[in-house]
Amino acid sequence: DIAAASFGVRPRFPLLDRRIVEFSLGLPAAKAVRGGLDRAIVRNALAGILPARIRARSHKTYFSENIVHGVETYAGGTVRETLFDGTPAVAQCMNVDEVRQSFDRLGGGLTATDARVLLMATTLERWLDDHVDTTDQLSV
Repeated sequence: DIAAASFGVRPRFPLLDRRIVEFSLGLPAAKAVRGGLDRAIVRNALAGILPARIRARSHKTYFSENIVHGVETYAGGTVRETLFDGTPAVAQCMNVDEVRQSFDRLGGGLTATDARVLLMATTLERWLDDHVDTTDQLSV
């Protein structure tokens, strides 16, 4: 909620509405799970809105290509400024040399793992900067 609020966004979790939770808990299992897929009522309700191949899939979408593209295209300057212009606080709890190796692959050869490492390290560094007095030793 705090992260969303900092961008003027109010997160909504419609499936956690008390009425929906109570309704769902009252359903017989045969109505909630159909053909080995959970959320049968939601899947059926979205017929005609979502294509059948999406409603019937049993796995989450693979976002790695999008993460790599986003980091390569938009985040390089932010990562550099946050992690490598000075001594990062994350150096107390992460191997910054490995993070630097991931950063060095920007622009050619960046893997999904590299992109996630850079996003996690940058996010942690910014959080530490906002919430922790990093002049003291971190207890990790």
